[in-house]
Amino acid sequence: MPQQGQLEIISPSGQIEFHPLEVARGVTNIGSHPDNDVVLDSAGIEPFHILLDHQERPYRIMLLCESKDTMLDGQPLASNIFREMHDWDTIELDGYTIVLLEQEA
Repeated sequence: MPQQGQLEIISPSGQIEFHPLEVARGVTNIGSHPDNDVVLDSAGIEPFHILLDHQERPYRIMLLCESKDTMLDGQPLASNIFREMHDWDTIELDGYTIVLLEQEA
């Protein structure tokens, strides 16, 4: 399946994983619930924490909960408002770091 890029996910312990962003799917859900595309097992992460819309550029990210500790490039994310996300932008939440790696068009 074609990919638009990937997420580099760095756990609090330093373990690195990559999650492909699938073109056909268009969105990636991140949270602690097993129904998410990216499951992060941590007490400070909500069941459905973040939505990443990667249907078109610029990509957009939305915080789905009330969390003052979720950052996009060092700035707090407001809940229920889409923000643009670009290549190498970084999300920080509860010790996890997620880096957007866009594939060249």
